[in-house]
Amino acid sequence: MNLQDLKKKTPAELLSYAEELEIENASTLRKQDMMFAILKQLAEDDVPIYGGGVLEDVIGRYDIEWRSQEIATHLVGYLNDERSIIGKEARKHLRPGSPLRASDLISPQIIDRGQTVDLVARSSGLVVNMQGTALANGAEGDRLLVKNLSSGKKGEGLVRAGGTVLSQ
Repeated sequence: MNLQDLKKKTPAELLSYAEELEIENASTLRKQDMMFAILKQLAEDDVPIYGGGVLEDVIGRYDIEWRSQEIATHLVGYLNDERSIIGKEARKHLRPGSPLRASDLISPQIIDRGQTVDLVARSSGLVVNMQGTALANGAEGDRLLVKNLSSGKKGEGLVRAGGTVLSQ
């Protein structure tokens, strides 16, 4: 099963496919939940699931499969909290069913080099907003070099969720 083909199906086509797979209460499921139920059933039936574009796809709730596993030693660095996974991108190709480490994931790039960004400077209750040009690509939480459009000076800031840069 190609994941991209499944994503392209209409809700009616998904319902028909879910009923073929004998998924219970398929008609009551939302599209995302139905896709998840279909993928889960296919995996249980050992049907290969593949898809292109694994890199640069933002990981969502339905991309995660939780499994219990007995281990001999404490595993360091493996993720066990969906808040650490959802909204991230794979740094490399990930094998289905393999545990994730923090080093396997990156935050999606939200600022492109050369993009005009909003700079925010805060000091003693005073907030100053200005514009600048990003001198590199940046993801949320990255430190980014920015050139202030008014003064021409370069400074470093912290990329925040909406694409603003908090001047440091």
